[in-house]
Amino acid sequence: MQQFVIGAICALVFTSASFAQCQGWRQTPPSLPGGTRPSDAILAIAAVNYSFEFPPQPKLIVAGTFPDGSVPPGQSTQLRFWDGQSLTQAFGEDLTDGRILAMTVFNGELIVAGEFSRIGTLTASNIVRYTPGVGWRPMGSGTFDGPIYALAELQGELVAAGDFFYSPSGSPTVGSWYAVHWNGSTWREVSGVSTPIYCAANWQGALRLGGDRFLDMYLPSAAITGSIGIQSGEAYAMTVHDGDLYVGGSLTVQTQSGLARQVVRVSSQNGQWLPLTGGLGGGQPPIFNGAVYALTSFGERIWAGGAFSSVAGTSAPRVASWSESLGWSVPPAGPTGPVLALGSLGSELFVGGSFLIAGVPSSAFLARYSTLLAPTIQQHPESRQAAIGGVLDLTVSAIVPDGTAPSYQWTHDGLPIQEGPGGITPFGGTVTGSRSPALRITGFTRRDAGTFVCVVSNGCANISSSAAQVVATPFCDADFNGDGNLDQDDVSSLISVIAGGNCPD
Repeated sequence: MQQFVIGAICALVFTSASFAQCQGWRQTPPSLPGGTRPSDAILAIAAVNYSFEFPPQPKLIVAGTFPDGSVPPGQSTQLRFWDGQSLTQAFGEDLTDGRILAMTVFNGELIVAGEFSRIGTLTASNIVRYTPGVGWRPMGSGTFDGPIYALAELQGELVAAGDFFYSPSGSPTVGSWYAVHWNGSTWREVSGVSTPIYCAANWQGALRLGGDRFLDMYLPSAAITGSIGIQSGEAYAMTVHDGDLYVGGSLTVQTQSGLARQVVRVSSQNGQWLPLTGGLGGGQPPIFNGAVYALTSFGERIWAGGAFSSVAGTSAPRVASWSESLGWSVPPAGPTGPVLALGSLGSELFVGGSFLIAGVPSSAFLARYSTLLAPTIQQHPESRQAAIGGVLDLTVSAIVPDGTAPSYQWTHDGLPIQEGPGGITPFGGTVTGSRSPALRITGFTRRDAGTFVCVVSNGCANISSSAAQVVATPFCDADFNGDGNLDQDDVSSLISVIAGGNCPD
């Protein structure tokens, strides 16, 4: 049975090449049949392991608007998988009549929330769950009268927060404001929340809620036990990185070093608010000229996206990153409009929002920033049989994001293949193309059979193709012992096998 697991991400291996040369924006290519590029803003991104296949493969789920001639009037937001190559349809009937603003995985189910009254054919009240093998299902019988902006898990329960009044019976006077928690069958009140909530994070055994103040919620009491005011503005995003809690928004917070704006962190050591300095901001907390709407931890840095176009007076089109050792920096040629969602898969940061171009053409509303511009293998070599004495052809197809030509090296049973006669093994066939996309072995022998892999490389990474198993087709070979000579030794070897001996290698 397929299951969801959140946050399990694959990684690639660095070579000794300069890291800076291996970074850059990548085009989001056209999707395979069943999906297309987004045609409007991307509002939510989540990384999951999804096991339609086994073993489960990491994928990114993207929520937004995608062009589709079959979309009924008034229905728009859809979900798409990014599987490393393209955007494809995720869950069949996933059209909604509103916005998907938050996604997470809880108890093996995908939870989708926002502001909508229907998904597919299911009537919903701003939140639904997708059960693998079953489909879309409601969550309780109550109603949310406003948007759900944040989802987070705490001690085996799911917390939904936003700008809503939840009523278990539909009554406009009996229910809960702004935050509720789900135990698997029922929504319950979170007491003490008095203002809308836009973000949430599980941090140090408590749920941290952000809006125009920071709230601490603990279970099983489901009550707010702490509150820290924001000097001005609001919190829109939270994430955890290296044990510290990071908060972004339009906020201004007082720290021991003075005022910090747009992005601040809470120390895991002592709970104090700390500014993010260095890099573009020098020794002072930098000033963003617009709000931060999204935060994520990626590539040993904190990444911020939003409506800003400068940081500390330096051009920073809607995306900036920070690390403790290097401070603030910005990628070149960022998005042209607001960034509303961030997520990552492998060595790529995914940027979603309401923009037309980010770094490269054809990346409207969804762009990728790679910290490792590794080759991508588009077509892998295929397993097959090869006739002894005949010709074996294996091919691979790969591209590099910056358009440069990669290098190739074919291997046989883990060892590099050489050019020329006996390129795989002594007395083997003649090899051509061992360092090209097309490998050919003429005069194929029994010794040439085995496992073939092509390693595709550039200055950033070495990527191995899938293994192709090549089996020699049985035939009557006069050179029975395979020593390259036709003589009495072949007869003696055949008689030895008939008498119960081992076949020659």
